Amino acid sequence: MRREKRYDGIILDPPKFGRGPEGEVWRLEEHLSGLVTDCARLLDQDSRFLFLTVYAVRMSSLAIAAIKKNVEKLAAKTTIIAGDIAKIPENKNIPAFIAFLDPPYEKGLVPVALEILTAKKWITNDTLLVIETRKNEEITNLNVLDTRLYGLSKMTFAKLG
Repeated sequence: MRREKRYDGIILDPPKFGRGPEGEVWRLEEHLSGLVTDCARLLDQDSRFLFLTVYAVRMSSLAIAAIKKNVEKLAAKTTIIAGDIAKIPENKNIPAFIAFLDPPYEKGLVPVALEILTAKKWITNDTLLVIETRKNEEITNLNVLDTRLYGLSKMTFAKLG
């Protein structure tokens, strides 16, 4: 924020817990709202997305509501959906420019999620898909643009095929 830069989009996948170089403690449930607020300051009316993954058991509905309130302050159109992808409503707006999928590993959920997101008009052939899986998982019927391995995980950048 010191550089006064603005970004087209931000992808956040914060840890549940961390320590800084001088032993300071960062806990997701205590600091996420501030992190999202800071990220919102890096976006403007021309920004395309702020994507956040949260897998903290202690995150209450009140904490999620606070995050939602901060994100909705963005000038850009924002849609936040928390819950089961099988219950996602049909999209009435512009399809996503980018979609980040991080389903539980080795459960075969990527094809299911893509089918639902396509049927409900959240993604199209133009949507950039960023999919995290275990490194040995194969995803078929996609136009893979790139893959990156990180430990046991694989990030696949693709479009619908």
